Amino acid sequence: MVDDPYKIFVSEVMLQQTQVTRVLVKYPEFIKRFPTFRSLARASLKDVLTVWQGMGYNRRGKFLKEAAGIIVKDKRYEFMFHNRLSFPRTRESIELDRSRIKSGMTEQQMLKQVQHDNVDLLQLLPGVGHNTACAVVTYSFNMPTVFIETNIRAVYLYHFFKDKENVSDSDILNRVKNTLDMQNPRDWYYALTDYGAMLKKTKKFQNIQSKHYTKQSKFEGSRRQLRGRILKLLIESGPSSLNDIRSHLREDPRIEQIVEDMKNEGILEIIQTHYRIVGS
Repeated sequence: MVDDPYKIFVSEVMLQQTQVTRVLVKYPEFIKRFPTFRSLARASLKDVLTVWQGMGYNRRGKFLKEAAGIIVKDKRYEFMFHNRLSFPRTRESIELDRSRIKSGMTEQQMLKQVQHDNVDLLQLLPGVGHNTACAVVTYSFNMPTVFIETNIRAVYLYHFFKDKENVSDSDILNRVKNTLDMQNPRDWYYALTDYGAMLKKTKKFQNIQSKHYTKQSKFEGSRRQLRGRILKLLIESGPSSLNDIRSHLREDPRIEQIVEDMKNEGILEIIQTHYRIVGS
């Protein structure tokens, strides 16, 4: 069972919009190439996106690199990732605990505050929302947080909302909160995700009762596919003019807008008349 905060952080970002089967292939390669927050922060965006190819939604690779850069520079994250309520303790963590004890906080209240602080802090990072932040805190530090992802959602829909429609995530979160194993949250969530995956595989269960259910659009011919092809071209061929990109990708009329979008997202930059991955 993995409890390394960095590896969990990477895997949770990867799983945001990508099937587990694809993550299982790409994750080992990514960790081998960038084994720590520091190595990821130091890498070029081109190197990160090269390894990220095949995952889709390439902004997540960019967000991961940016998040790593913040984590290695901001002492609040150093405190969080190295203070697991165990040794080694930092001077900052000891002083903070002392101040909380002086204020009359109980150990349980202190634990709850640390959990809350960690979730809030993670959500300040690019590409990290509430569910990802909570998952990182629970899987890294075995702290009880309330969150859902697609397999967890399947479990609760199957058992508590089987005959309901248009079920909101807030309704599901209430059930998650009321059934959470406060002593062993990490094992509990791992079991839920495995069970949810089993329901989908053996029962062919889909989350169609969910208010937030959407069927993923076809990939072939999509903007997502074209973005990936543009990125692949620039990784393999280097800086290219818009005309070069058009000629390589069969004059697709969406190219100019997509390239402009990628520039606005900070993935591409234009030097004179040629586009390239930022910093390459």
